[in-house]
Amino acid sequence: GFLDAMYALALASLVLFLAAGLGRIILKPFKLTDWTFIERTVISLPLGLAAIGYVEFFMGLLGWLKPIHHILLLIIITLVSFRNSVHFLIESCSIIKQFPTIWRGFSFIKKFFFFVGALALLLAFLQTLTPPWDYDGLMYHLQGPRLFLDANRILPIYENWFTFYPSTWEMIYMLGMGLGNDVFSRIIHFSTLIILLFSTYAFGKRLIPTTGGFLPAAILFGIPVLLV
Repeated sequence: GFLDAMYALALASLVLFLAAGLGRIILKPFKLTDWTFIERTVISLPLGLAAIGYVEFFMGLLGWLKPIHHILLLIIITLVSFRNSVHFLIESCSIIKQFPTIWRGFSFIKKFFFFVGALALLLAFLQTLTPPWDYDGLMYHLQGPRLFLDANRILPIYENWFTFYPSTWEMIYMLGMGLGNDVFSRIIHFSTLIILLFSTYAFGKRLIPTTGGFLPAAILFGIPVLLV
């Protein structure tokens, strides 16, 4: 179980790393030079994941859902986006290095809520590393991709009409499942929580520069169902 979780974490980290670079390539024509790093990231990362998901979808329509096809897809994405992904990683590290300075500027109440939020995120992340157990996941979010992988293609499954829904995130889940891991899908799903929190922070910061970033993110994080 531990090795399975570590493999899922490594695979999800690779996909997110490549998606960040791929999203940056998609955003380049828009020349968003006045956007902050966080603002660009909460747009480019989902864009990169979406691009990977739609490629998986078209691979499914063509009947290319064998492990070798998923490996080839990752190799191609690596060749296309690696340089931009490295630039994203370097910029991320430079932002993280600034955190001690930012932390010293926090008030006691900000430090307290930040610590509580980080602890809650850690606990949520740890349960993310367990095998899927939720009803929706076992019913169609993961069951649909599993049935597609069994058939090596995307096809109508009339006995499970949930699979007729537009499958976008599910296509990304299918990439990990196609490489032998379903915990991968839970880590990718967890990443959307992080993207949501940072996008709320970035949007609030742009509207109300003084307290607009921290307060909306704290309120959002206070919704119990968010972590569930």
